Amino acid sequence: CIYEFTVLKRNFPEITLRVRCSKGTYVRSLAHDLGVRLGCGGHLTALRRTGVGSLRITEAASLQALEAMEQRARWSCVHGTDLLLSHLPAIVLPITDAKAVLQGRAVGTSGAVQDSGHVCLYDEYGSFLGLGMAQGEDRRIIPKRMCSDVRIRQPALA
Repeated sequence: CIYEFTVLKRNFPEITLRVRCSKGTYVRSLAHDLGVRLGCGGHLTALRRTGVGSLRITEAASLQALEAMEQRARWSCVHGTDLLLSHLPAIVLPITDAKAVLQGRAVGTSGAVQDSGHVCLYDEYGSFLGLGMAQGEDRRIIPKRMCSDVRIRQPALA
């Protein structure tokens, strides 16, 4: 899907465009098709991705900027694995269920999910576990893509 198609600059025979589109869009093919419609042919001379999901290039740090930063400041530039999935419903699982999904087993949700579909899974301490799928009438959570580096914290003994 093409959500935005804006002519930014005309310096014939080159045109600079901004295209906002869904994943899977072949922008190179779009340039070719535009050239065919104009009867002159068309191709890209440059392609720059300026955003993915909620991430924008204006918020990115260059390698030089990162190298110049103190270690703590560098880490403040690192986002969580789940940032690009923040549009999905979040499910917080008790520790026993969190361990089960990390082992690839489906778990029940006790009615916590409203609809079937993809969900972000977290343990009760807020650690992102991965992507799951809520399925069926009982909305069981089926693990789909789990984070391999997650360590389940053990509850503190009283």
